[in-house]
Amino acid sequence: HGIFQLLSGWADGPEYATQCPILTGQSYTYRFTITGQEGTLWWHAHVQWLRATVYGALIIRPRVGRSYPFPKPYSEVPIVLGEWWNANVIDVENQALASGGAPNISNAFTINGRPGDLYPCSSSRLAACGANATCAGPFGQRLAASMNNASFQFPTKLSMLQAFFNNVDGIYTTDFPNQPPLVFDYTNANNSFNQSLVMTTKSTKVKKVKFNSTVEMVMQNTALIGVENHPIHLHGFNFHVLAQGFGNFDTVNDRKKFNLVNPQQRNTIAVPVGGWAVVRFQANNPGVWLMHCHLDVHLPWGLATAFVVENGGTPSSTLPPPPPDLPHC
Repeated sequence: HGIFQLLSGWADGPEYATQCPILTGQSYTYRFTITGQEGTLWWHAHVQWLRATVYGALIIRPRVGRSYPFPKPYSEVPIVLGEWWNANVIDVENQALASGGAPNISNAFTINGRPGDLYPCSSSRLAACGANATCAGPFGQRLAASMNNASFQFPTKLSMLQAFFNNVDGIYTTDFPNQPPLVFDYTNANNSFNQSLVMTTKSTKVKKVKFNSTVEMVMQNTALIGVENHPIHLHGFNFHVLAQGFGNFDTVNDRKKFNLVNPQQRNTIAVPVGGWAVVRFQANNPGVWLMHCHLDVHLPWGLATAFVVENGGTPSSTLPPPPPDLPHC
């Protein structure tokens, strides 16, 4: 989660985006090179709801001799917070999908995979010194669902990255709209149960962009049905957070709020309830890159899309062939 995977999209992991799932009893070795990143990230399963229990820390250590950009800690202890259900998490997901409601509440919270004692920490000082494998300084910090009125539907016959590499038609279409096909008062709660707005189409539409082009996105939250913050995560890139705000994004006045001097770099952005966020990234990594809400149940509900970044004109800007052990569908 958060690794750039520069020219190694085959190791990115999402099912039917960059690979077919690893079947029971089979294996796949993820091979990739870390480029320009350090810090604590994490890895997790990217098929159905298995992320709930299949995850761990991914620590990228700095080069030998490089000092901390903050006071050196007394010791370093990775802490991974999680949840545990006394049930098969796939069943928990399927129950939520069948009902259209939120998934059942977990039976326990875990620290590094284990429930245990509670420790008081209210009097302790916490300094966030990095996020998304970028050093953010001492005060840094680390979306019924659809993207552009269309619910994303994953293919099942072939991964999108394989289709991209082999020029296979029929797996996805590149007609993801630049503008919302249906414009309405997004944050007006009176629209919450307007069936013409709630019911969306299903498709595997992606956005195709040229290599090294600049991509700017406005992410607009809505007041439809259950409202909440949506943590939107982009694979393959970090983006600059230009602005965030509340209400409907104003293409004239809100652009005046853009921070073009020292914007934060992230790969995940919380799009607030009743609000919006604007991000920008450089498409300098060829391949297929998923963008989705990181609230797990929202992914099968369709809160996702993908970017297809074309190859550049050189070997160093062209996606290499897949590894021989890439899982087959």
